[in-house]
Amino acid sequence: MRYGTLVVFLFLLLRLWSKLNLFLCIALVAAFYLALRFLRAMKVQQFSLLQTVLREDCDAVKYTEIMERILSRSKQDTNFLNLCRIQGLCASGRFQEASDALANVYIQRVDLSLHLLYLQSSFDCCLALGDPEAARQSRQETAQLMETSKPAQRPSVEKVLHAMDAGLALAERRWEDFYAQEEQVQSEAANQLQLVTSAFRMGKADLATGNHDGAREHLEDVAAEGGTLWLVSEARRLLEELAPTRLPEA
Repeated sequence: MRYGTLVVFLFLLLRLWSKLNLFLCIALVAAFYLALRFLRAMKVQQFSLLQTVLREDCDAVKYTEIMERILSRSKQDTNFLNLCRIQGLCASGRFQEASDALANVYIQRVDLSLHLLYLQSSFDCCLALGDPEAARQSRQETAQLMETSKPAQRPSVEKVLHAMDAGLALAERRWEDFYAQEEQVQSEAANQLQLVTSAFRMGKADLATGNHDGAREHLEDVAAEGGTLWLVSEARRLLEELAPTRLPEA
């Protein structure tokens, strides 16, 4: 679309060359600039709609497949597309594959949103693959972003830090810290994916601390609302462990 816009602009420029004056030149340049801004906004809108597949529908499998197809056909924004695919891999439970893919992503520190997505994916992979020290390093790097981020960006960084703190507290079985931090995460949840992930962590913590009724409630919510997230199969496995043992029939 951008190339098509450029062709139209050049065509109009050649056709009107003999009639151009300062006003027409400014009008053509302004029209070209606005057309590019519109196309960029449309592209952002399209990706926002694609994000709903994962964030609201919790369909990690479909989201990953979509990103892989787009990535195979695109020659631009490969870092962003790679990170979107990695996010889908994490949500699908393919953590080793996601970890390997992260090694091929180059992130410029000036782009906070991409850097934040990279660190969040790295944290999730490290924690899931049993490396809490590496996960803590990702958390430390995320905290350092607060120093360079703009005031309007800091709430986004804080939300990621709260989720990381809850994940580390759960992995390290620091229950008092976990419940306080997870309550903060739930109050900040902006989509279904975050709510389901939080419910899963709560279910695991309740199960570990002996609150079986609370664990069952949270895990049933995950199983019902989690779509194709890897958390669903794990929640169902934990629910089977919670099921009362049946006595053999006489």
